[in-house]
Amino acid sequence: CIIGGGTTGLLAAKNCLDEGLEPTIFERTARVGGVWRLDEDPSRVAYESLYTNSSGCLMNISDYPLNTSLQGQFPRRQDICSYYEDYANTF
Repeated sequence: CIIGGGTTGLLAAKNCLDEGLEPTIFERTARVGGVWRLDEDPSRVAYESLYTNSSGCLMNISDYPLNTSLQGQFPRRQDICSYYEDYANTF
C-alpha cells in the first residue's frame, strides 16, 4: 500500500515492482502527479504557470531520464505531470 501518486509514491511503486511485489497506490485524484497536478481540490497548491525550482537534470528519475530538451531548463508543471504519467505507464 502506497499513499500518494507523486514523486515518492511512483518511485516506491517502481521499487516494489522491481522486487516482485504488486503495489497499490492510493491517490486522492484521478491521475498521478502529486503536488504538480491542477484539479478542483481546494487544498492543491499548484498553479498554471508553476515551474520547478530545480533544473531538469536534477528532476530526472535515474531509470527514466527526462526529455533531453528539458534537462537544461526549469521544467514547467505540465512537463512534470506528463513525465510522471509516462513513467507510470512505462512501468
